[in-house]
Amino acid sequence: AIAGAIHSLRSVIISAALRVCVASADRDYDCPECGIALTGWGTRTRTVVTSSGEGRYPANRYRCRVCQADYYPWQVQQGLDEGNQFTLSARELIAEEAADAAYERSSRRLLRMGIPVSSSEVDEIGREVSIWRKQEQEAVRACNCKNGQILSVPLHKWNRWPQAPQHQDIVTISVDGGKVRSDQVGPKGLEWFEVRSGIIRLGNAEDDREGDAGFCIGGVMEPDHLFETLRSQWWQAPEAWHVKNEQQPTMVFLADGAEWIWARAGWHFPRCIQILDCYHAAEHVGKAARAAWGPDNAQATRWAGGAIKWLVEQDGPRSILRALAGKIRCGTAVDQDELRTQFRYLWRHRHRMLYFKLRNEGLPIGSGAIESTIKQLSTQRLCQPGMMWTKEHADLMMHLRAACLSGSLELTINRERQIRTNRALKYRRKTPRFAQAV
Repeated sequence: AIAGAIHSLRSVIISAALRVCVASADRDYDCPECGIALTGWGTRTRTVVTSSGEGRYPANRYRCRVCQADYYPWQVQQGLDEGNQFTLSARELIAEEAADAAYERSSRRLLRMGIPVSSSEVDEIGREVSIWRKQEQEAVRACNCKNGQILSVPLHKWNRWPQAPQHQDIVTISVDGGKVRSDQVGPKGLEWFEVRSGIIRLGNAEDDREGDAGFCIGGVMEPDHLFETLRSQWWQAPEAWHVKNEQQPTMVFLADGAEWIWARAGWHFPRCIQILDCYHAAEHVGKAARAAWGPDNAQATRWAGGAIKWLVEQDGPRSILRALAGKIRCGTAVDQDELRTQFRYLWRHRHRMLYFKLRNEGLPIGSGAIESTIKQLSTQRLCQPGMMWTKEHADLMMHLRAACLSGSLELTINRERQIRTNRALKYRRKTPRFAQAV
């Protein structure tokens, strides 16, 4: 009974508020084609869904007596043209729900908030907002890559960052990839495709927790595309963060050992200190130990369990490499080929494993907080039980979810609102009515 009363009262309040908005709007418009004053041509009651619920309002129709065309200027400004019944604020809320949960569940949650929307409409609106976000992101990337200019379309709320960096500030950059199940059937069943994510986070030497001052991107991207997008958005940071001076922040690129990452990290972010995630390094030390002495050997177990502690010692990585090299030379390893593979991995990243020095300087050596954000971006939404995705739909969903996790979706909606406002300016009266009559 209470829920029914609230639903009815909400509709009455929203309808009254909408009528006030329509009544206070401009009523004098010109035809955008011929410039003749438009004539009021009646009203019709229309249902609209706002971020607070559903309501009804009188939609004013205007007609040009010369062009014989009908216009709805107020609806154009509010994004309600072309038969759309959801306001931009409602679409923002629906898109946020679509990025957080499955469409059917999002529909039920929105209905409890007084917003009637079906699961198919949640999907449609989520894609629409995702396309807006992706187009902005691609415009920024293309502008940065072609001529090196910074497009004045901020995609993130840089006001959360200090105007100027402090000596203790640490900017951590990381990228990663993951697998998503496709709806295509291959020789071995359902196929999987790769999605990639990137994150830039601001922290300091005393705080290694996951901070608020950061943003992430994601999508079905090629490695070069991902790095170009991440770099173009980093260059939108306040200018003080890019000026070389004594207050320049420490920049760290922290990731696992994937070859596609490190082949591009130095090129796109040359100022960064490159660090191999300590936990990934420890995993490979454990694999090398099992290849050297066998999976059930006590010494291999001891190596695997104490790898992290050993790696952060002053001469730890060098001692590990020296011991593994000796085992390879003596030729007594249980799996010589696997041992060589793991040794080459550790040797290739030896300059990124200076963990003792890095810890003394207050720099992060583990990507736990970074990987947590990346998993929230991809795995938590795209890899739920029974989910299958097309590449196009997964790409749009990751763009939308990245904007929501970064707290930046509001910027995209505000830009779209400004676009609609500018679109409605073509109806604004340019000369007084009496002048046109003459």
